[in-house]
Amino acid sequence: MAIKFLDAIDLTGLEIQNVAAQSLGANPAQADSYAGQFIFNTATKSFNYNTGAAWIALDGSGNIDSIVGATGLKAVTSSGVATISPIVDGDTNLVLAQVDGKDDVLVGADSLIINIAETGLVKKVLISQISAAAGGGTVTGVTGTLPIVSSGGNAPAISINTFTGADGTDAGLKGAVPAPVAADNVKYLKGDGTWASVPAGYAGWDLKVETGDAVTIATGAIVDFKGAGGITFSRAGSVVTATSTNGAGTMSSWKLGADSGTEESVLNGQSIDIAGGEGIVTSVAADRKVNVVLKLDELATETTVLKTDLLAGVYGADGEKAGAQKLAAISSIGLSMLAVPTTDLDMNGKQVSNVPSTPAAATDAASKAYVDLVATGSGALIFQGGYNAETNEPVLDDRGTPIAVNKGWTYAVTTKGTFYGEVVEDGDLLIAEVDNAAALANWTVVQNNVGVASATVLGIANFPTAGGLSVTAGAVSLADSGVTAATYGTAAKVAQVTVDAKGIVTGASDVDISIAASAVKDFCAEVEACVGKATREKTGTFGEEAATIVEHNFGTTNVMVQCFATESGDTVNIKVTRKDANTVILTTAKPFGENGLSYLMQKIGA
Repeated sequence: MAIKFLDAIDLTGLEIQNVAAQSLGANPAQADSYAGQFIFNTATKSFNYNTGAAWIALDGSGNIDSIVGATGLKAVTSSGVATISPIVDGDTNLVLAQVDGKDDVLVGADSLIINIAETGLVKKVLISQISAAAGGGTVTGVTGTLPIVSSGGNAPAISINTFTGADGTDAGLKGAVPAPVAADNVKYLKGDGTWASVPAGYAGWDLKVETGDAVTIATGAIVDFKGAGGITFSRAGSVVTATSTNGAGTMSSWKLGADSGTEESVLNGQSIDIAGGEGIVTSVAADRKVNVVLKLDELATETTVLKTDLLAGVYGADGEKAGAQKLAAISSIGLSMLAVPTTDLDMNGKQVSNVPSTPAAATDAASKAYVDLVATGSGALIFQGGYNAETNEPVLDDRGTPIAVNKGWTYAVTTKGTFYGEVVEDGDLLIAEVDNAAALANWTVVQNNVGVASATVLGIANFPTAGGLSVTAGAVSLADSGVTAATYGTAAKVAQVTVDAKGIVTGASDVDISIAASAVKDFCAEVEACVGKATREKTGTFGEEAATIVEHNFGTTNVMVQCFATESGDTVNIKVTRKDANTVILTTAKPFGENGLSYLMQKIGA
């Protein structure tokens, strides 16, 4: 017998697959039918559905009542045949009826519908195909020739170049003439690109020669150049040329003198030799010139330089005046007057004396007195070397005259012996507490002979790592046992711990709690007493009403509900609503009959 559903089934949009309609030999009587009911009639081999008033058979046959053409298309029906064709005229034709695309930018990938002449077929083609078929090309770049300029590319900005005037160095560029402003109507455009007034002419000019005052030549006046003393003038256009008619002059001799020596006469036709001395060389250049150049590498080398020796140079220059050639004593030239050193200074084993006792900055040189003061006064230990306590070398105690020591000087005992009568061992340190320490009280002795520690005496201790300890840089700690640091054990699991003979945890894990009921005293009785049927189960009958409210008082919505037909025992499916933690509503699409259905309720969980 089929399972009954007493309420609607909502598949939330999912499919019913591999389903068959109910098969009956005849349609049910209308009185027993309802709207929407459908069956498969096995006698007529047809699918039937009920409208609420009658049964309708779907026999698989039918007819198209009408056909309507879409945008740009028309449908014509004749003798049961429908013909669909495009509209070719009027405002509703196939092209004009489409959405206006005049604002769209066409690209080569856009399509058109055309007739292929060769085959007579209508096909879709790309705009780029039409461009290729028409023999067209693609504009890849546009350039301009002055005064026309272009920004370049296949979509350039075209403009007229701006007119640029010329100057004394560069030529101008042709282009759009600068627009004249008001009152420029009586001006002219100059070559430099500006509008200028027409000159009114000049009123005169000044004439001046080597001697005498300038003379103003008024407009229209004539200047007469007259020759004298063998000088004549000629004019070619606006150029006046002066010509001498006198012959070349002669010279018989001239005198040659210098800072010292006797003057000599140089006769006509003779030449003189300007010779350089030690450190000076001369050479003849073009245009009858003689170059005189210092050549200091010709001078003799002086290996011993005294402070009183003089150094030639240009002195007194300050950036505004050139200074003068003078001699200066070497002793007057200080190091601060020279350039900053670019490499290390080699003092050749010599000392730098008269250093300030206290440096002013961290990078300044410090005097020995300052270094000694800082070293001894800072409390720092200044290691001086080893000390032979057996032979008192160096002499530090009263077995001789102690050497002068400074506070902080430190010695390491290299040979055991005594120090001011106290036994010292190899490795002990002796530290001077004061300058010129001369007694045991003036020294601190740091002993190296520390003994083995005991339960009551501090000393050297050994920590074996075999016991689980780890020693790193003098620090003692427990080695990592390999157990993950965590909290073990939960409500459903128990912690299982492994411990070695030294009490160290070597393993830990969570394991399921597994206890037989017989291992727990009175386990079953206690469970039954705790979980009573009255608080976890409920049964009853219903069906007289379409909706039945059942109060179970389980205190939770975790309630499992099953229903069945009371008489037959068949399971039925109904709508179950868990209203709250204590109430369930049982709903059927229509009443089933008084006590016709039974329910079973059970609380799930705690």
